[in-house]
Amino acid sequence: MTTILIPTTPERHERLHLCLQSLQQNCPLPIVVSLCFMPAAGAVEPTLKLAQAAPPGPVMCLNDDMVVLPGCIEALHETWRERGGLCFPSDSIQEGDLACVPYCDRDYLLANLHAGYIHNFADTELTLRARQRGELHYVPYARLLHHHWTKGAPNDATYEKQKASWAHDKALFRQRNPDA
Repeated sequence: MTTILIPTTPERHERLHLCLQSLQQNCPLPIVVSLCFMPAAGAVEPTLKLAQAAPPGPVMCLNDDMVVLPGCIEALHETWRERGGLCFPSDSIQEGDLACVPYCDRDYLLANLHAGYIHNFADTELTLRARQRGELHYVPYARLLHHHWTKGAPNDATYEKQKASWAHDKALFRQRNPDA
């Protein structure tokens, strides 16, 4: 069974509804959805809290502004079962460059997602570490839609918190990864 980790905020109930509806309609695999409501907290802290509470096994980090398309989670799960490591789908923004929607073992996520980040660059570092170890697996036929502010989604306090944390998170990434 896969645990889907979704950090969200109370203001995003409409986006969350679409995300959950897409999981219900498009995922025939057994899943457990775990939600963490924290007002504009950034994604890293609530994601780590959710992962710590999840049972051992596969987890998928999903944002509340995402819609899972048919076959996405099945493709990620099958690739993860065959190859392990860190698998990630096409999210209509990163397209193979960045695992912003990681699918991996819970313990892998807990060991590799750094708690010092607020929101930005945590996925960049996660991707970098997996790539360095040969454990990064892009699954382009696993697709989801990412309704992000950079794609025209309405701006809200959560996105403002993400933007405000950019400088902090970028500095931390450079400090931790000077050769990147």
